[in-house]
Amino acid sequence: MPDHISFQIQKAHTLAQNILQQNQNLSMSPATEAHGNFDLVKRVKLNYTDVVVSKWRSRRTGLSIVHVDYEGEVHH
Repeated sequence: MPDHISFQIQKAHTLAQNILQQNQNLSMSPATEAHGNFDLVKRVKLNYTDVVVSKWRSRRTGLSIVHVDYEGEVHH
C-alpha cells in the first residue's frame, strides 16, 4: 500500500476514534444492524456536518473497525 494512502487511512481512523469518544453535538442510533460477520456497535451522526461514523465488530474474530461516511473530493 502506498505511504500516502496508509497515512490517509491512519488519519481517518484517528479522527473517527476522536469523534466516537466525544459526547456533545451527536445523534446516536441504536446498534441493531449486521452485515456478514460484523455487528454494528455504534453509529454517530454529527449534527453540524454530513458525517456519519460507525463502529463495527466481527463476531468471528473480534476485530473492530471504524467507518467514516462522508462526501468529499476524489484525489488521484
